[in-house]
Amino acid sequence: MIETGATKIETMDTVSQALQDLPFDILFDEGNYLARQLGIVLTLPEEHKQALKGVNVPVEEANGDSYASPDPATYVLNQDGVISWAFLPNNYRKRAEVADIAAALDRL
Repeated sequence: MIETGATKIETMDTVSQALQDLPFDILFDEGNYLARQLGIVLTLPEEHKQALKGVNVPVEEANGDSYASPDPATYVLNQDGVISWAFLPNNYRKRAEVADIAAALDRL
């Protein structure tokens, strides 16, 4: 994570130690305000919420105050802050491949 600038969905309490001495900025979007503006918030259906509660999965501990989390979108921005590559899966189980991210960074 440190070398690549990867992100992780967690509450501020659980990541504060990881934020120490990083060579890049971290965006902490409590409440998913930016994610909502970007249109990348995924909200679990009610039946999924109940199923997770039934097996004691602590979703709210990781996601804060809701069963909503950002789509695991990945963006590569150029030096001017313009998005040069994006991965928007609209599926919380899919992530960008490291090789694809590296290739996008190499093209900058």
